Parts: sequence; C-alpha cells; structure tokens
Amino acid sequence: MAFENVVITKELDEKYKLSKIFNIYNRRYKTIPERKKFLFDSDKECFLLECYHYEDPEFDHAYLSKAVYIMWYQNTFIELVIDYNLHEMIGNEMYDYIYEILDIKVLDSTIKDNKEDFNVIGYDYICRVLDIKDKSLLSKDEIFSVVKDALLACKGYGGKIYVLDEITKQKLEQTKLSLDEANEILDIADDTGYFDYIAKHLDLRYLGVFNKYTVFCEGVNDIKDTRSIDKTIALKFLDIDTNTSLKNAFIRVFDIDEQSLLKTLKSDMFKCVDIYNIFSSRLNKELHDTKEYKAYVEFEIMYETLLKRFARETSGAVRVIVSDNPSHSFVHATCKEIMKNENITMINDIPKKFYHDCAWYYEDLLDAFRREKEFFKEHVKETELLLKQLSIYKKYGVRGFNIFRFFYKYYDKAFRFFNKYYNPFMKVVIFGLQLACVYFVIRLVIVLLKIFGLI
Repeated sequence: MAFENVVITKELDEKYKLSKIFNIYNRRYKTIPERKKFLFDSDKECFLLECYHYEDPEFDHAYLSKAVYIMWYQNTFIELVIDYNLHEMIGNEMYDYIYEILDIKVLDSTIKDNKEDFNVIGYDYICRVLDIKDKSLLSKDEIFSVVKDALLACKGYGGKIYVLDEITKQKLEQTKLSLDEANEILDIADDTGYFDYIAKHLDLRYLGVFNKYTVFCEGVNDIKDTRSIDKTIALKFLDIDTNTSLKNAFIRVFDIDEQSLLKTLKSDMFKCVDIYNIFSSRLNKELHDTKEYKAYVEFEIMYETLLKRFARETSGAVRVIVSDNPSHSFVHATCKEIMKNENITMINDIPKKFYHDCAWYYEDLLDAFRREKEFFKEHVKETELLLKQLSIYKKYGVRGFNIFRFFYKYYDKAFRFFNKYYNPFMKVVIFGLQLACVYFVIRLVIVLLKIFGLI
C-alpha cells in the first residue's frame, strides 16, 4: 500500500509517539492537534509528520513555507527540513507544488548539535524523549527516495506535485523569461498558475544605458538616462491591448468575453475594494464571485509581483514620484520594498538612513517622497524631527508619542525662531545666557551648602 494523507487517530498517536514528537517542536501542545493529518504507509510502517514551520523574519506572527518534518522508517527517526514553492514549470508542464529537501539528519544518541537552529531544543533532548539508542545504517539516497514517494502522495489543495533534485533546481534558478518565451507559455495556459510563474520569472533587466538613477512612479517615466519598470519588457507584457497572448489567456482561463475583460481591467469599478482583505471579501461576496473580479485580482497580483521584483533588484540612488492619490499597489508593493531593500542608498537625493526603517507604514513617508530636493536641503532638521516622531511612536506607543508632540510644539517654535534670526549677535546673546545660567547654578549650590552648614 502506498502513502496516504490520513487523519491521526488515538491508536496511531500512541503507537508512534506522535504527540511527544509534536511537543518537542511545539512546546505549548501537550497532545497533537485534533484532526491533524500525516503521510502514512501502513505496509512499510512509515510516516512523515510536519512538526514546525519557520517564522518569517520580516512579519510578526507569519510563517515561511520552510518546515521541519520527522519521518519514521525502519525503526529509525529521521529529521528533514523541507521547503516548497508554488507554480513552477518543469519541462513543458506546470506543477502547483514544488518540494525541495534542504536537509536530512538521521537521529541517534551521538548527535548533540542543532545545525538548523529552528529552536533551542538540542538533539540529545530529542533522542532522550524518543528513546533513540542505536545508529541507523540508512543512506541519504534511500531516505530521499522514501520521502519523495511520501511528498508525491501529498496532494495539498489538489495540485500537481514535483520533488526537486539538484539538477532540476539549477535549471529553475537560471530561468529568465523573454517576452516571446512568456507569450509561448501563455498560449498553453489553462489556469492561474501560469500567470504566477511568468510574474516570478519575467526578465526585468534594464538593457539600456543609464547614468542617473532609478525612477519609481505610476505611469510612464519620460526622464532620459534613467531606469524604470516601464523601460523593461514588463510594459509590453502587461499591455492587454497589444499583447494578444495575455488577453487570450485571460479570456480562456476565466471564461470571459473580450469586451468584459477590457472593460474590467481599464475601469475603476474594483479600485475601492481591497483584494487582500478577507472581511471585505465577505461583505462583497456577490462581487467577489464574479469572473470579472477574479480576472482583475489576478492582473493586480501579477502587476504587484513585477513591481516588488523590480524594487528588490534595484540598487544605488532612486527617485520616488508620488501622485496625489497613489494606488494600493504603489504604496504597499513598491514603497514597502524600497524601504526593505538594503542596496538602495539614496532616496530623492537624501541618504536612506534619514528614513525610518518602518516609515512606509505612515502617510508621512509619502509626503516625504513628494518633496523636492531643494526642500530637503533647507529642512533637514524638520525631516529628522519627523523620523524621531515615527521612532518614538513605534517604541513607546500612542502615549509616548503624544507627550513628545506636546514638547515638540515648543521646540519647533524655538527652532524656527533661531533658524530665522540666528546671526553672530545672537551667538553672543546665547553665550551670555549660558554664562548667566552657570553663575545662577553655582550661586544656588553655595546657598544650599550654607543652609545645611557644610561651609
């Protein structure tokens, strides 16, 4: 009998110590979660259990696709680190889940280290809990073969599965699609996975010569000798009027007529609805179930993926041009990636260090992006104060922010006064005031010492 994705029963839990295994990697669980499934081959008495997902370093309370699995095979516990990706083409066939086995470790009583460092639990502790004593003679090739059979039986959400080997992995890493190659794939597209694949692999290299900077804006960039996404093949690829391959693929996948498709993608009928908001989706269920809305969402996701990739591949100085009413894609895709990209050094001729690391959350960042170079040169102090406010808000919350704002009002007035009237005469006045303050403090100390009889 082959591997099956089965629900864990009480008998299976007790026989294979599944709750103990799960508790090692998830300490808040005393027993394995109800209705949890695992991959099980009853003939071989072999199972593969997903135990722990790595936390996303960029987002709180989010997890990566990379996970730790425990396999029981031939009286041996084996720990595996497995990752997966969605929608990749191998040969001429599209796969929905592409699994990659990153690490294989046979557990035995001699292992003391924790190479992956997914948590603080050592392997000696795992060996004690699972009562592991004898070292297995299984080879990694043999283990890989069994794990591959198990993963191929994991249908996920009904998609096609592929398990990578090293040769296939190298081929996938080298994939960069030209416009013609992308359109050839679109000609055979029969589901949304093809759109996701092209958005992840379309070649976004700027092939021209530029000696200024990269421009991020909505629409076409007409500034000469600059780099922008509309000067790559993405502009031609996303043009639904001229790219017949893309238009026909959308018509075929979403079963929608050409007139409705063009009207949907060019109108603003869905602009007010957040495509990522689940609550909004429930409120607008009738709208979200339409073919037109699904086509619009897929087009927006493709566009955002291309924007994010272009921002990640950018380095050096950039210019950000923000309109009065920027789109959701521009703010939450482009601006977010610009702030995360450590290779970007200057934004609008101002060193990136002046921008707070999480300032893309705030409307103040868009205001800062809108300002011109001359304004920044004249108001660097105001920019620094703005960034201090953002930092205090993040660190101390609303109460600390309000206290700072109270004192900031007076500091701001003093700053503007001295900035306007500051001159050599004012320097003398300020120096005299400082001396007077020092004299007053010294006199006060002497009086206090006399009162207490110390002098």
